[in-house]
Amino acid sequence: MIAEVAFPVHIHKTFHYKVPPDIAGSLKIGMRVEAPFGRRRSVGVVADIHENAPVALAALKDVGTVVDPFHLTPSSHVAP
Repeated sequence: MIAEVAFPVHIHKTFHYKVPPDIAGSLKIGMRVEAPFGRRRSVGVVADIHENAPVALAALKDVGTVVDPFHLTPSSHVAP
């Protein structure tokens, strides 16, 4: 499973991350996650979830942790 994550930066694109099996069943669009971003870890919002990888899996890093156990943003307000 692949998550597209949007970060609060001046780049208008999403970034792809592998979803670890332990959170795959609970991860939803609109949830905040912590993930590696550049040289640090940053909090972003899950904008989309894919079953098949649109990019090479080997090139992707894992989503770190789910920040909130519920989605803060309705999926209708999140556009990848």
